[in-house]
Amino acid sequence: MELTVAKMRADFGLGAKACRESGEWSEADVSEFGAAIKGAVERKDEACIILWARDMAIRANDCLYRQLVVRGVEASMRARAAAEKAAKAGKGA
Repeated sequence: MELTVAKMRADFGLGAKACRESGEWSEADVSEFGAAIKGAVERKDEACIILWARDMAIRANDCLYRQLVVRGVEASMRARAAAEKAAKAGKGA
């Protein structure tokens, strides 16, 4: 269970940051959810910990997926801009 809690904490950090930035969560939400998670860990409530861990893992995975998509789009845009620049340079020669 220690590994699950450690991963949940890391996922919570990533998910909370993204949810705050998107406006999905307020600071009060972050505090409330953090307190609920901490309470479950202190009570050693495995069922509750697993549910929170699952939710945080899904949120963290979604954040990472979005980052990968954005990086892919940015790479495609850079490649297209470089190709257009090369084409223009070839016409000017």
